[in-house]
This record gives sequence, structure tokens and C-alpha cells, in this order.
Amino acid sequence: MFQISENKFSLLNTRMRAPLEHGGVLPKNDVDVDVDVNVEQDGSNTLLDLSTGISPWVWPVPIVPQHVWQRLPDDDDDLEIVAAQYYHCSDEQILAVPGSQWSIQKIPELCGEGAKVALPLSGYQEHWQAWHCAGHDVVFYHDMSDLLVILNANIEISFAVVINPNNPTAEVCLVENLKKIERIIEQRRGLLVVDEAFMDSTPEHSFISETNFEHCIVLRSVGKFFGLAGIRLGFAIVHPNMKHYLVSSIRPWGVNGIARYVGRLCLNDSRWHELQCERLQLASKELLTILSKLDFSVSSSNYFVTLSGRQRDVINFHRYLQAENILSRLFTAPKSESWLCAAQAANINTAEGRLRLGLPDELGLTRLKKAVLEYLSVDE
Repeated sequence: MFQISENKFSLLNTRMRAPLEHGGVLPKNDVDVDVDVNVEQDGSNTLLDLSTGISPWVWPVPIVPQHVWQRLPDDDDDLEIVAAQYYHCSDEQILAVPGSQWSIQKIPELCGEGAKVALPLSGYQEHWQAWHCAGHDVVFYHDMSDLLVILNANIEISFAVVINPNNPTAEVCLVENLKKIERIIEQRRGLLVVDEAFMDSTPEHSFISETNFEHCIVLRSVGKFFGLAGIRLGFAIVHPNMKHYLVSSIRPWGVNGIARYVGRLCLNDSRWHELQCERLQLASKELLTILSKLDFSVSSSNYFVTLSGRQRDVINFHRYLQAENILSRLFTAPKSESWLCAAQAANINTAEGRLRLGLPDELGLTRLKKAVLEYLSVDE
């Protein structure tokens, strides 16, 4: 069983957290392109935000009863029981948290000081920042096969983070590979963190039912699949002993009452879950078909498609879309000095860029297709 060790380095906050770039934020520093957020009457040039991996179809939130607004959040409601049924685990193993971001920042604080942790070179950067700010040494890996090689070659690495499927590369780590990674981490008495924020539409790849959680934590999010990022609700699936400790770390009423109310309802709506899975799978295939016409390498999940290529070309297409009032998520050479030094040590190819586009709805898909065809005609 993993032994929690309070990290005094993190508590002292000697490494300041710098704000990172995220999708869903209007560009402020691109002087070459103006983004028009005004809505045209015919809807032809409204802002089309594809910069996140959040579903364009939102679970239909009903009117919230007045008593839910009036009362303090009730931690003894059945939210975690409903969530345990949805995620196929015991309610003793699941903890509601104020967004998976809370868990991402908290976990490195439980891992002593100066540990070595393996993180994906291309991945959600909040993981890197949380481990870095907690004073740990980061070792980057490129993909799952690379992670296994690094773990076998470096016995000092006792912690690892796997984003499954990865954001933005869309790589899926198969359960059998996760088991191999977990066995290595368990032998070193460390901790494996599996971030399954984009897992809901492919539950067959989830690691929840495959681990005893003695040296593993799985993170889940309500924001992506249900289109409810604004309620800030996530879950940590952990060993009961770890849950007991984490409960004491969450401030009183950490998960707000609206999130708890809506969470119970949406997680219990199995008919909508089936519909949503079908929509996401169909939309991702249609998006992939459109973007495959471009001269980029393409990878996809049920939530987004990522284009990879020469950084200059990726930036040009990103700016072209902005000129069409279409937002996408650009990944280029890291801007943070500390991140850049670590990435250079991992031999990052700074000439490569990535562009992630989330799923549009039906009207958005038509508009994006038109923009891509026009781009191709100009590029010729």
C-alpha cells in the first residue's frame, strides 16, 4: 500500500505557479488576427470555439430546485453511490472533488520530496506544473513503449502519470500495458496516476476495474463527456485509506451543491449516455474525414482531432481558422522557461507543432468543412 508522505516543499510553495494556456480562452496576444465574438443574425460568422475537448452536446440540465440553492452542500447525499455505479467501482473507493484539477494539484503533495516522476512530453501541462511546483524531478516520455523503457532503465522513478487517452496526442494505453506499468510502480512502493478525463465513451479501456488501487489513483471528470465543465465536478477513484486522507484535505463544502445535484442526475441517465456515445463517435469520424484532407499527420479520439506537422505550417493554419472566427488549440514549443529546459533535456523537436480541434455540432461541422476546402484551394 502506498504510504502518504506530506510534502513540506509544496506547502512552502517555493516554486510559483505560472498560469498555463488552456482551450476555451479567447486569444489576447495574437496581433495578426482579430477574433469577432459578436453574433451575426444568420449565425454564419459566430465564434466557433473548437479549442477544447468538451462535448458540444450538453446534458440537459433541469431547473435546479430552490432548496438546492438555499442549503449548504450535503456530503451525505448519494452522489458517490451513483458515481460508483457509473464508474463500476465501490463507493468506498470514490471521492467527489471540485474538478479533477483539484486532484492533479493535490496528489504530488502526498509524495514526499524530490521524487522522480515520469510524465508525457505531450500532455495536459497542469500535471507537469503540479509535480514541478511540489519539488519533484520530472522525466519525460514520448509514448507508452517509451515509458516502459524508461521505467525499466531508471529504478529511481517510482511515480508515473498516464493520460488515457492522451490529450492532445489521443494515444490510448491498453490495459495490459497499464498493468505492466503498475507492477513496476508497486515494486518501488510508488504511485501510478491514470487521468481518464476523456474515457467515458470508451469504458472498455478504463483501468478502474483492473487495479486494487494500492499503488494507483484514477481520475475522472464530468466536464468533457457531459459538456458540463462549468460545474467543476470530478472524481478520484482510490484505495479507501487514501480516500479517508483526501476527504480531510478538501475544504468544507468543497463540491458545491449545484454540482452535486446535477452530477447525481446526469450520471444516472443511462439512456442519454448511450445517445451521447453514438453522437461523439459519429462526429469524431466526420471531423477526422474533413481534417484528413490537410497535409498534416492526424490522430483522433472521440472528443477531438489533433494535427501534427511543421510548426510554421501548423501556426499558419491555426491563424487562418482564427481569421474565419474558428478557435483551435495550438501546441508549439513550450513558453515557460522551466518547462522549456526540461523539454530540451528530453530532446523535444521544437520545429514540430500540434493543433487540436474539438468536435463541432452539425452547423459547426458544415462551417469547418467549408473553411478547410477554402484553405486547400488557397494553399494550392
